[in-house]
Amino acid sequence: MTRKTWTSKEQEAWLKARCKDFAKAETDNTTKEFYQDTLRSWYEAWPIAEPTPSETQEAGGLESAVKAKAKWQDTVSAHCQCHHVDNSRTFT
Repeated sequence: MTRKTWTSKEQEAWLKARCKDFAKAETDNTTKEFYQDTLRSWYEAWPIAEPTPSETQEAGGLESAVKAKAKWQDTVSAHCQCHHVDNSRTFT
């Protein structure tokens, strides 16, 4: 039985292509910069999608759903020891 992945095949390949750079960042003690660059590139390639109707309903409205997605992004960024600059996501 295989574990369900959270990435698409394209995203997985994108991440795996950065493994050598991560190893170098660990050696050079520059993992913070590595994570900042990686997250910035990730969100450029795969921006956080507008909340789905079910996410909007579950959150109790569009504004709350957008805030929940931004909070998720902040959690990922914090986990990676960096600060993502664009917190002001708006959806129309």
